[in-house]
Amino acid sequence: MSLSARKARKDLSADSLFRLVRSRFKRFADPRSADVDIPLHDALMSAFAMFSLKDPSLLAFDERRRDPNDNFRTIYGINRVPSDSQMRAILDPVAPADVRCPFQDVFRRLQRGKALEPFVYLDGHYLISLDGTTYFSSSKVHCPSCLEKRHRGGGVTYSHQLLGATLVHPDRKEVIPLAPEPIVNQDGHTKNDCERNATRRWLKQFRQEHPHLLVIIIEDALSANAPTSTTCATPACITSSASSRATMLFSSAPADCRRGRPDANPHPGR
Repeated sequence: MSLSARKARKDLSADSLFRLVRSRFKRFADPRSADVDIPLHDALMSAFAMFSLKDPSLLAFDERRRDPNDNFRTIYGINRVPSDSQMRAILDPVAPADVRCPFQDVFRRLQRGKALEPFVYLDGHYLISLDGTTYFSSSKVHCPSCLEKRHRGGGVTYSHQLLGATLVHPDRKEVIPLAPEPIVNQDGHTKNDCERNATRRWLKQFRQEHPHLLVIIIEDALSANAPTSTTCATPACITSSASSRATMLFSSAPADCRRGRPDANPHPGR
């Protein structure tokens, strides 16, 4: 194995990627006063460790925190681990847009290490799966950022949702998560945010970050519509679950657009 190949393999190890994420977290501006007991990057790395270790809840991670024999502090480079309530208080003010940076850092590292090459699917294109999900719902607990669903009977359901994005390949078990987009009420808007609007925002940000990456966007049949396909009139094309509507929309696009030509317009004259 050549020296460059060994270096690339080392750069893609878990320890190296954890250090990369931690170094980015250390650059986050802490909105609290200078005299804090738990640094922001320790709280962020603790949250990252909780998801990386697949703990089912904050309470389960808090139990791990109390176990003196658990060496996750060493693995993730954490000095001070917050309790569940401390983690909520510290991380709630962090802007979701800031968390895109670590995702970009890891993605670039994977690109340089040629770890993305096995994910090429068709004519140099990668598959990106987008889908919305609800990760919190309650009829009592809510905050100003909650989406509200008002029922005819008079009740209200509060929820938090996001648009998840993942680089996938049908022949591989591994997936590469990309930065999600929160589905949250936008400033100045009275209506609830929705998955379609979040998709538009995500695609715009993704194209700014990766202007030359050829991708095929995969969504469900709800996205088989003209506004979404117009948004994807870049080096990408959109596929949906099998339905007559999706087939008609895809078939109506020019061949260049279906092949992912960046200069193709799926709806000429618009």
